[in-house]
Amino acid sequence: MNKIVFLVFLSFYGIIAQGQSVIDNGNFFSESEITALTAIIQKIKNETTVENMVYTTMSLKRKNPLEYGLKIAEKYHVGKKGINNGILILVSKTDRKVQILTGHGIEWIIPETETKKIVNRMVPYFKQQDFFGGVKNALAQIEKKVSRPRWKIYEIPLNKISENDLGKIIRFKQTSKSGKTKYKYPVETDPQFSSAFQIRLETGLTVFKLFYSKYMNDLVNTILTNKNAIIYARLTDWKNKRLELLGVE
Repeated sequence: MNKIVFLVFLSFYGIIAQGQSVIDNGNFFSESEITALTAIIQKIKNETTVENMVYTTMSLKRKNPLEYGLKIAEKYHVGKKGINNGILILVSKTDRKVQILTGHGIEWIIPETETKKIVNRMVPYFKQQDFFGGVKNALAQIEKKVSRPRWKIYEIPLNKISENDLGKIIRFKQTSKSGKTKYKYPVETDPQFSSAFQIRLETGLTVFKLFYSKYMNDLVNTILTNKNAIIYARLTDWKNKRLELLGVE
């Protein structure tokens, strides 16, 4: 099966419409396979809060996979509000294309390089017309990745964050100081992550570095322009006071 893969990082949040996590408009799966995939997706959600959705279609209707995938993403909000931990897998039958879209909160756990590997491992199954096996394999890889970090959200003021909070997702309020903040605007040719993609957050004598990816300009803009932004970030390095941005309110 020829493939085309786009990696799009969006602010996914909400509840999957009507409780559906597998929508098989492309008739790829049997009823028992849909049940099995749904059970896997529910297990991942129960253990991590990460929401996966599998959406298949007969045709992209002359739209490119990115455009079509964005429409689906707008209709079916996947992931938890604030931490944007949703993943959408799109498969088109007649177009023979695969698309993976992930929420901002998944970027740090499954970056572009890893997502490409997941899709590449789906292809041998698809070539054998084993679409269930390919998607099941992808979900197994996703589960392995997202099961490592903690997904509980902790309400901790920035000035109260300590070494004991390493690995936690922290929700805190930050007053904008955009006039004093240097901001590197990522462009398409930039790598997904860069040491230049950071915002300094000062609290007393401590300065935290809030890192973002090249796909998070919308989130950064909210932080720098809103008087009181609510930030969701994971503390990943206490020594260097590194926070990784997941979402904002």
